[in-house]
Amino acid sequence: MKIPRSTFSYNTHGNFYTVTLHTCMYGAYQTQCILSTIMTSFFSRINTLGTGTKILIISSIIIISAGSAYGYNASRKQERHTVTVTRGSLTERVDLTGSVAPVGTVSLAFQRNGIITSVKKQVGDTVREGDVLSSLDTQSLKTQLDLAQAGVDSAQARLSALKAGATKATVAVSRTALLTAQKTLSGSYSSAVSTLIDSYAKANDAVRTNLNVFFNNPETENPTLVFTSSASQAALDSKYERGVLNGLFSSWHSDLSQITASSAPSKIISTLDTSLKNLSQIARFLNNLSTATINASSFQTNSSLTATNAKTIVANSINTIRLAIANVITIQNTISTQEALVKEDKARLNETLQKATPEAIAEQQASVEASKAKVDNIKIELSQSVLRSPITGTVSVQNAKVGQTVSANQPVTTVFSSNALEVDVNMPEVDIGKVAVGNNVDITFDAFPNETFKGTVFSIDPAETITGGVVGYKTKIHFIKSDPRIKSGLTANVSIITAKKVGVLYLPQYAIIQTDEGSFIKTLTHDSVTKVPVTTGI
Repeated sequence: MKIPRSTFSYNTHGNFYTVTLHTCMYGAYQTQCILSTIMTSFFSRINTLGTGTKILIISSIIIISAGSAYGYNASRKQERHTVTVTRGSLTERVDLTGSVAPVGTVSLAFQRNGIITSVKKQVGDTVREGDVLSSLDTQSLKTQLDLAQAGVDSAQARLSALKAGATKATVAVSRTALLTAQKTLSGSYSSAVSTLIDSYAKANDAVRTNLNVFFNNPETENPTLVFTSSASQAALDSKYERGVLNGLFSSWHSDLSQITASSAPSKIISTLDTSLKNLSQIARFLNNLSTATINASSFQTNSSLTATNAKTIVANSINTIRLAIANVITIQNTISTQEALVKEDKARLNETLQKATPEAIAEQQASVEASKAKVDNIKIELSQSVLRSPITGTVSVQNAKVGQTVSANQPVTTVFSSNALEVDVNMPEVDIGKVAVGNNVDITFDAFPNETFKGTVFSIDPAETITGGVVGYKTKIHFIKSDPRIKSGLTANVSIITAKKVGVLYLPQYAIIQTDEGSFIKTLTHDSVTKVPVTTGI
């Protein structure tokens, strides 16, 4: 900033010398102000000096003033730094880190209980939609299907007899059907007795014959293991349960000694239930012993067991008990089915002996449909005994093992779609307002340096995901073009393009002044500085 200049004149014998000073009010240029004050008083004394001396003094003052003016202008040039406003493209991005995951991953389970009899695919195997992964034992279901189909035929025959009216022939048919059903049921009870004896024998072999070598004093109430185990709780439970099983075998043997093929059906059914409970208790004991054996650390020197053969012996006993359990369940189901058939055949004979009425015919028609529905249900169960892949992909988890007993809806196999991959990221809440479905994405991988893959935002979960107290939103990014090198689990660096404009004006951040009134820049025109308001952002 400049202040009014001061002009000083001096006359020596008719010659005038004029000095004009420009004085600045800032910094070092206050010297000019001081000089002008000094010269005001100094010129009053200059008349006492000679002419040559006066000229020399005036010249010196002019030189000093000129030097000061030069310093002022140089300093002004040093203080002003300018940048040029340019026009170009501006892109806004949100940078995140995520991981590659298959678009489709399915965890598969059987829809019914059973024992696995085959495993067709292992981890890493490629499967197509509909391929068999594993299957359950279906022998019991096939037997039930045959019986159910016989029930359909019998119901249909009875319906036909009702429609034709009671005759000696139709009565004979009904009686024959009832006698056949009763004979089959009687045979099932005889088979049940054999199954009971066999299950006891299997249990006795599995526990006593095979496993007594695992214990000191196994037939007492306080047996001890011949090895130490880091699975201390399993070892403790095994010792306790082995002592309890001695009483169980004694009671079980006493019950079976009173059962014959001619025993009352209710007695046989009750003994079947008791045997199944006993086998389940033995199975729990074997599971604990297996855990203790797997974690065994040392064996007594006088023991014939080793870490290897001990595991094999326990595994064989477990399979033996599983087979015994399956046999008991099968005979229970067979008896239940046969009893139902006998009941139906009795009712059918009674109706055949009575005069057929429209109501009786309608009721029998319903019985036929019910029998057919039973057949259909068993067929569905048979189809549920085979685990198939619903997608084309790769097996990533296979926990199914032959001989294993599985429960309904217990996941055993996982398949992921190997041909379709995506990138999953967790979008912070501060960025969620910027990102939208359809945004283009640049994707890079540490595994493939200097390469950029293209993608788009496919979906954003509407509900938040809280991780470590931080709110985020699960976002899925699809690849525009698949690449066989990209694998599930790779870490991906994504840059989501949220906005882009071309032909915009931009300046460095430091050139913009932020005040309570808004954003401004300063422009310089002919040595004049002007404050101009601007709007920032994309």
